[in-house]
Amino acid sequence: MDAILELDMVSKRYGETLAVDRVSLAIRRGSFFGLLGPSGCGKTTTLRMIAGFETPDTGDIRLNGKSITALRPYERRINTVFQNYALFPHLSVLGNVGFGLRGVPKAEAGRRASEALALVRLTGKEDRYPSQLSGGEKQRAALARSLVLQPEVLLLDEPLSALDARLRDEVRQELISLQKQLGITFLLVTHDQEEAMSLCEEIAILNHGRLMQTGSPRDLYLAPVSRFVAGFLGKVNWINGFGVRPEAVRVATDNAPTGARTMDAQVRHAMFLGNCLHVEAALPNGGLVVAETSRFNGHYRNGDDVRLWWHPQDEIHLPEASPAETPAELL
Repeated sequence: MDAILELDMVSKRYGETLAVDRVSLAIRRGSFFGLLGPSGCGKTTTLRMIAGFETPDTGDIRLNGKSITALRPYERRINTVFQNYALFPHLSVLGNVGFGLRGVPKAEAGRRASEALALVRLTGKEDRYPSQLSGGEKQRAALARSLVLQPEVLLLDEPLSALDARLRDEVRQELISLQKQLGITFLLVTHDQEEAMSLCEEIAILNHGRLMQTGSPRDLYLAPVSRFVAGFLGKVNWINGFGVRPEAVRVATDNAPTGARTMDAQVRHAMFLGNCLHVEAALPNGGLVVAETSRFNGHYRNGDDVRLWWHPQDEIHLPEASPAETPAELL
């Protein structure tokens, strides 16, 4: 793998709190990589160390194979798009985008700023101020301000958190297209599982400052190495020591296919969610199982006796969670 960015046993402590604990990562050049985890897991501290805003207590950070651990933020070809965009309110869009080009000849700076604005579809809005921009336009202006500096790695700190659902979907597609067009390595930091899985080719999951697992979204979801990873990426029904995700559980009122695992249950609650039915059913031992099934499979009422079934290959077999794997408390 051609790694552009490497973290080698990086740790960071704040007083008695170990925020990042011996994290090692290799991020492939030109990839869209994600750091994912609950609040307080160490992902933002990791991002700040990569950007140069914090210094690791131990370990090394390398860009293109050379250590950047001791370099100041402006000495690294790494730029950050902050969660709150950090646009200067007294500067126009063009002024914000060109702010980092003050040492560049005026003609070249103007050309690069115009090209960056064109990339994010803000041409024609150069004279507007941040207060005159929509949330999506502010986000794109912040992107242009980072891209104009031609970084080798672009850090995205919760870039979609301030946008409504419709804008999130729109900007998500823009980010994917922009990353592919430019070929710059994007590193996304987020606590949103859907955001990470829809944007990133590879994801590192952190918890309590430790790296829990790295892999593609598909591998992490279908082959988690711990109950924490399995549960953090989506709902899991834990039955007799193994797990089954709700979308793998089918609901039937008669026999299940040959070879399927089956359990009799009684419907406690059924919700119509448009694209699926969310069925919660009680097992004879009092346990609850959630199934997400097609809305075309019928209707279920509270009290209906049903048979739950799933294919054995859809089971997740993992040991009981250790205390270190339990989700970090939300701050």
